[in-house]
This record gives sequence, structure tokens and C-alpha cells, in this order.
Amino acid sequence: GALAHALDQQLASAQTSEGPQIGISFRDRNNHYCRTFASARLAGVACREASGWNIAALSEQPREPQGTYATAASAMPDLVRQAVSGMIQGAPLDAAGEARARGEGWKAR
Repeated sequence: GALAHALDQQLASAQTSEGPQIGISFRDRNNHYCRTFASARLAGVACREASGWNIAALSEQPREPQGTYATAASAMPDLVRQAVSGMIQGAPLDAAGEARARGEGWKAR
């Protein structure tokens, strides 16, 4: 659905106002592409494998008091942040790297 579409197509630098928000994209220790995401209720990280996107970690979003503003990274639950820390290999992708990965269908090389 909407999450799979966002993981496949949405660049972190080009967020939409509706649907899941994409945080960072990176390669994991198995050389798969992974992406963090957040919605109003859930946050997580998913990695692209041959069969499609597999969710590696999922957590409820902390509730922000009304009227407060937080970036996607600051609102990421600790469980998801810890999962990313244990999975990431190297630095997160920059905008050009993310666009290139999307163009290649998020396939591991």
C-alpha cells in the first residue's frame, strides 16, 4: 500500500504532506538498502530484499503535545534508532545516492 509506495518512490528530500514520511536511507551490513519511515502512529525501518521490503523494526510513535514541532529524526522512537545503529554500514545516503538507489530499484549490488 502507501508504505510500500513511499519506500519505493519517495525521496527523503522530497517529502509529501500525506502518507508515510521517509527519514534516512542507508546500506545495512548485508549490503541491502534500508529506509526509516514514520506515520502518525508508527515508525520503523524496512530493508529491501529480493522479495520486497521487509520491516526490520517497528514501534509506536511517541505522542507529541499539540502545537509542538519536531523533526522526523527527533520523533523516531528509541527502538528504531537502536535498530538502525546496529544495522547501518557506513554513512546514510545523501540525496544523489538515494536518487541513484531509487533509479536502480533499491537492488543490492
